[in-house]
Amino acid sequence: MQEILIYDEIGPDWLGMVNAKWLREQMPADKEPVTIRINSPGGDVVEGQAIYNILAGRSGGTTIKVDGLSASIASYIMLAGDEIEIAENAMVMIHNAWSFAMGNAEDLRNAAAVLDKFDDVLLAGYVARGKKSREEFADAMKAETWFSAAEAVEWGLADAIGQPLKVAACVA
Repeated sequence: MQEILIYDEIGPDWLGMVNAKWLREQMPADKEPVTIRINSPGGDVVEGQAIYNILAGRSGGTTIKVDGLSASIASYIMLAGDEIEIAENAMVMIHNAWSFAMGNAEDLRNAAAVLDKFDDVLLAGYVARGKKSREEFADAMKAETWFSAAEAVEWGLADAIGQPLKVAACVA
Protein backbone atom coordinates (compact mmCIF):
# COMPACT_ATOMS: atom_id res chain seq x y z
CA MET A 1 0.00 0.00 0.00
CA GLN A 2 1.37 3.39 -0.96
CA GLU A 3 1.68 6.10 1.68
CA ILE A 4 1.48 9.82 0.89
CA LEU A 5 2.33 12.54 3.39
CA ILE A 6 0.37 15.77 3.69
CA TYR A 7 2.85 17.32 6.10
CA ASP A 8 2.63 20.98 5.14
CA GLU A 9 0.25 23.82 4.47
CA ILE A 10 -2.33 23.40 1.71
CA GLY A 11 -1.89 25.96 -1.03
CA PRO A 12 -0.60 26.85 -4.46
CA ASP A 13 2.11 24.98 -6.28
CA TRP A 14 4.11 28.17 -6.89
CA LEU A 15 4.56 28.55 -3.11
CA GLY A 16 5.73 24.95 -2.76
CA MET A 17 2.71 23.93 -0.69
CA VAL A 18 0.72 20.68 -0.81
CA ASN A 19 -1.77 21.05 -3.65
CA ALA A 20 -4.17 19.01 -5.75
CA LYS A 21 -1.82 18.80 -8.77
CA TRP A 22 0.99 17.43 -6.60
CA LEU A 23 -1.34 14.93 -4.90
CA ARG A 24 -2.74 13.71 -8.22
CA GLU A 25 0.84 13.04 -9.40
CA GLN A 26 1.58 11.01 -6.24
CA MET A 27 -1.55 8.87 -6.32
CA PRO A 28 -1.39 5.18 -7.22
CA ALA A 29 -3.80 3.70 -9.76
CA ASP A 30 -7.42 4.25 -8.75
CA LYS A 31 -8.03 0.62 -7.72
CA GLU A 32 -4.94 0.45 -5.47
CA PRO A 33 -5.32 1.29 -1.76
CA VAL A 34 -3.52 4.33 -0.39
CA THR A 35 -2.79 5.71 3.07
CA ILE A 36 -2.70 9.49 3.46
CA ARG A 37 -0.86 10.69 6.57
CA ILE A 38 -1.79 14.20 7.72
CA ASN A 39 0.09 16.71 9.83
CA SER A 40 -1.11 20.05 8.50
CA PRO A 41 -2.30 23.41 9.83
CA GLY A 42 -4.58 23.73 6.79
CA GLY A 43 -4.51 26.49 4.23
CA ASP A 44 -6.35 27.35 1.03
CA VAL A 45 -9.98 26.17 1.00
CA VAL A 46 -10.33 25.76 -2.77
CA GLU A 47 -7.11 23.75 -3.05
CA GLY A 48 -8.29 21.63 -0.10
CA GLN A 49 -11.65 20.99 -1.76
CA ALA A 50 -9.85 19.74 -4.87
CA ILE A 51 -7.70 17.42 -2.73
CA TYR A 52 -10.81 16.16 -0.94
CA ASN A 53 -12.50 15.42 -4.29
CA ILE A 54 -9.46 13.52 -5.59
CA LEU A 55 -9.47 11.32 -2.48
CA ALA A 56 -13.24 10.90 -2.24
CA GLY A 57 -13.48 9.89 -5.89
CA ARG A 58 -11.13 6.92 -5.54
CA SER A 59 -12.40 3.35 -5.62
CA GLY A 60 -9.28 1.61 -4.30
CA GLY A 61 -9.69 2.41 -0.64
CA THR A 62 -8.31 5.46 1.13
CA THR A 63 -7.11 5.33 4.72
CA ILE A 64 -6.39 8.63 6.48
CA LYS A 65 -4.04 8.72 9.47
CA VAL A 66 -3.74 11.93 11.46
CA ASP A 67 -0.22 11.91 12.85
CA GLY A 68 -0.12 15.29 14.59
CA LEU A 69 -2.57 17.95 13.49
CA SER A 70 -5.41 18.08 11.01
CA ALA A 71 -6.58 21.68 11.18
CA SER A 72 -8.73 23.98 9.12
CA ILE A 73 -9.07 22.68 5.53
CA ALA A 74 -6.90 19.66 6.41
CA SER A 75 -9.72 18.55 8.74
CA TYR A 76 -12.07 18.64 5.75
CA ILE A 77 -9.61 16.73 3.56
CA MET A 78 -9.42 13.95 6.15
CA LEU A 79 -13.17 13.39 5.80
CA ALA A 80 -12.53 11.84 2.36
CA GLY A 81 -11.06 8.72 3.94
CA ASP A 82 -12.88 5.43 3.93
CA GLU A 83 -11.22 4.88 7.30
CA ILE A 84 -9.88 7.68 9.51
CA GLU A 85 -7.46 6.97 12.33
CA ILE A 86 -6.11 9.66 14.64
CA ALA A 87 -3.02 9.16 16.79
CA GLU A 88 -3.76 9.20 20.50
CA ASN A 89 -1.79 12.43 20.94
CA ALA A 90 -2.98 14.17 17.74
CA MET A 91 -5.61 16.91 17.32
CA VAL A 92 -8.23 18.15 14.87
CA MET A 93 -9.40 21.76 14.53
CA ILE A 94 -12.43 23.10 12.66
CA HIS A 95 -13.47 26.72 12.11
CA ASN A 96 -15.36 28.99 9.74
CA ALA A 97 -13.53 29.95 6.57
CA TRP A 98 -11.63 33.21 6.59
CA SER A 99 -10.02 35.43 4.04
CA PHE A 100 -8.40 38.76 3.42
CA ALA A 101 -10.54 41.38 1.73
CA MET A 102 -10.20 44.96 0.67
CA GLY A 103 -12.29 47.40 -1.24
CA ASN A 104 -15.45 49.35 -0.73
CA ALA A 105 -18.43 48.33 1.40
CA GLU A 106 -20.03 46.38 -1.46
CA ASP A 107 -16.79 44.47 -2.08
CA LEU A 108 -16.65 43.50 1.60
CA ARG A 109 -20.30 42.42 1.66
CA ASN A 110 -19.64 40.24 -1.39
CA ALA A 111 -16.56 38.74 0.27
CA ALA A 112 -18.64 37.91 3.36
CA ALA A 113 -21.28 36.24 1.18
CA VAL A 114 -18.63 34.06 -0.47
CA LEU A 115 -17.26 33.07 2.95
CA ASP A 116 -20.78 32.08 4.03
CA LYS A 117 -20.98 29.77 1.00
CA PHE A 118 -17.64 28.16 1.86
CA ASP A 119 -18.84 27.67 5.45
CA ASP A 120 -21.99 25.93 4.18
CA VAL A 121 -19.94 23.53 2.03
CA LEU A 122 -17.54 22.70 4.87
CA LEU A 123 -20.39 22.32 7.35
CA ALA A 124 -22.19 19.88 5.05
CA GLY A 125 -19.05 17.71 4.95
CA TYR A 126 -18.65 17.62 8.73
CA VAL A 127 -22.36 16.84 9.23
CA ALA A 128 -22.37 14.08 6.57
CA ARG A 129 -19.38 12.33 8.19
CA GLY A 130 -19.98 13.22 11.81
CA LYS A 131 -22.23 12.13 14.64
CA LYS A 132 -23.47 15.54 15.76
CA SER A 133 -26.22 17.81 14.50
CA ARG A 134 -25.82 20.56 11.94
CA GLU A 135 -26.27 23.12 14.71
CA GLU A 136 -23.58 21.53 16.89
CA PHE A 137 -21.08 21.50 14.03
CA ALA A 138 -22.00 25.07 13.04
CA ASP A 139 -21.42 26.22 16.63
CA ALA A 140 -18.11 24.32 16.78
CA MET A 141 -16.95 25.93 13.54
CA LYS A 142 -17.97 29.40 14.73
CA ALA A 143 -16.07 28.91 18.00
CA GLU A 144 -12.93 27.45 16.34
CA THR A 145 -12.97 24.11 18.12
CA TRP A 146 -9.96 21.91 18.87
CA PHE A 147 -10.66 18.19 19.29
CA SER A 148 -8.50 15.66 21.11
CA ALA A 149 -8.33 12.23 19.51
CA ALA A 150 -11.10 10.95 21.79
CA GLU A 151 -13.29 13.95 21.00
CA ALA A 152 -12.69 13.54 17.26
CA VAL A 153 -13.94 9.95 17.49
CA GLU A 154 -16.89 11.01 19.69
CA TRP A 155 -17.92 13.64 17.10
CA GLY A 156 -17.48 11.15 14.22
CA LEU A 157 -14.56 13.00 12.65
CA ALA A 158 -12.40 9.89 13.08
CA ASP A 159 -13.18 6.19 13.36
CA ALA A 160 -10.42 5.02 15.66
CA ILE A 161 -7.56 6.14 17.88
CA GLY A 162 -4.13 4.84 16.95
CA GLN A 163 -0.97 4.70 18.94
CA PRO A 164 1.08 7.87 19.31
CA LEU A 165 4.08 7.93 17.01
CA LYS A 166 7.25 6.84 18.77
CA VAL A 167 9.89 9.53 19.03
CA ALA A 168 13.57 8.67 19.45
CA ALA A 169 16.49 10.98 20.01
CA CYS A 170 19.60 10.53 17.91
CA VAL A 171 23.04 12.06 18.37
CA ALA A 172 25.35 11.85 15.39
